Amino acid sequence: MKRVTRIAGIMLAGAFALLLASCDGIIGNGNGNGNGNGNGDGTTNSGNNNGGNNNSGNNNGGNNNGGNNNGGNNNSGNSNIPIRNPTTQNTPLNPTLGMTFTGNSNGNQFLPGSPYGYELWSEQNTDDTSLLWYGPDQGGGAAFKATWNDNGNFLGRIGYFWDEGKPYTEYGNLFCGFNFTVGGTFGDWSFIGVYGWSRDPLIEYYIVDGSHQEYHWPFVPLWNDGSEYKGEFTVDGDVYKIYTAPRINAPSIVGDTDFTQYYSVRQTRRSAGVISITEHFKKWEELGMHLGSMYEAKLKVEVGGGSGWFDSTWIQFYRSDDGSAGYEPDGPLVITNPAPVVMGDGTITTVSGGVVSVNNPAGVDDGTGFWYAFPAEWSSFARVAIDYTLGITAGTAARVTLKSGQGRWDGDSDILSNGAANSQFRNLTGTGGTIELQTAWFNGEFMDPPGITFQINNWELQDDMAFTFRVNSFTFE
Repeated sequence: MKRVTRIAGIMLAGAFALLLASCDGIIGNGNGNGNGNGNGDGTTNSGNNNGGNNNSGNNNGGNNNGGNNNGGNNNSGNSNIPIRNPTTQNTPLNPTLGMTFTGNSNGNQFLPGSPYGYELWSEQNTDDTSLLWYGPDQGGGAAFKATWNDNGNFLGRIGYFWDEGKPYTEYGNLFCGFNFTVGGTFGDWSFIGVYGWSRDPLIEYYIVDGSHQEYHWPFVPLWNDGSEYKGEFTVDGDVYKIYTAPRINAPSIVGDTDFTQYYSVRQTRRSAGVISITEHFKKWEELGMHLGSMYEAKLKVEVGGGSGWFDSTWIQFYRSDDGSAGYEPDGPLVITNPAPVVMGDGTITTVSGGVVSVNNPAGVDDGTGFWYAFPAEWSSFARVAIDYTLGITAGTAARVTLKSGQGRWDGDSDILSNGAANSQFRNLTGTGGTIELQTAWFNGEFMDPPGITFQINNWELQDDMAFTFRVNSFTFE
């Protein structure tokens, strides 16, 4: 297995469980290249939720240039923090080891001893809004707590700031691991996820994974005329729906102007996990949604008002420098309640609330089935345990064939170099259990996107077959 080590420079963002050869000072080279070219905070929500007043108007240089953006702050700090599974990082952090900021930050400000920067903004710009950064040596190095108190639109974010004129492909395969809680009220909206901007074209992007529990989910950001649903894809164990929305004469990193917003919205809300950032960028490109030179990638909480808080026990960015998914995990990766996707005839196989229902009459053969996405890092683990619940209502078993990737019916007889077949027939009985598989069983050629398919074995079926099936968790070790 290839070993990767953590990147220390600001240019290199990252994600879940990859280690990268240390590149101290790869961005922070003392040249002070964060010049604060924008003159608007640009962290507005859109359209009818519109953060039209979400404009600091002060991001015009000042603290963003020269001295603070130097090698000393950007090439050390949390480069030695091991990359961990964020779903297991639940220990409360020590606030006395951190730094608290109040009032609007006037654009990105770099954090000492860290490759990260922060931004804090509220519509009313009062000192009872705050962002507590827990420091470079705990919580993954980017963990923070944010509070707001009836300040109108509010946002706080920490992560990587670049603005070097480079496309996302120059920054490797980016990831972000997180674990957070929220409380209080949030006004008209609540978004939590990875956020940033690009230049040429000017794009504001959101990868939204969570929110306050009371906020309606999944939200649909068709805010105004010209907003458009573009498609969907599955990554990190769930479906993301993708949208674009135009913004007219709205606040941005270059002042009030026209630009486009990109959204990926996870359909099952979560508060801990890993976002495979680059996979969203790639999918957007496939859909004709192009990004320009990258300005930033940060973990952001944004609310439309109210009085409340966001707190995290883990936020960490990292990357693979060569686009591979290999890394040395420090423990198992557990994905709970992954979302299934139907393959083939949607009348025989249906999904509701994460439960697959199969009702296959005797003699009907249509190649139906269902599949689950694996994380991009699947091949870095030796095995996966699939914990499932089963309910058989007709027939004696759930007859399935397990296959690599999404809906790959071909290659059933292929044998991998280690002698493991890349499809396996199973008769599942009882009320549940665990399927344990070596990852060597999966054919990497067929893992695009990575996942496992359950094809219904309905050929020559002599009796009706009906069952319900739910994956409770994947555990990669």
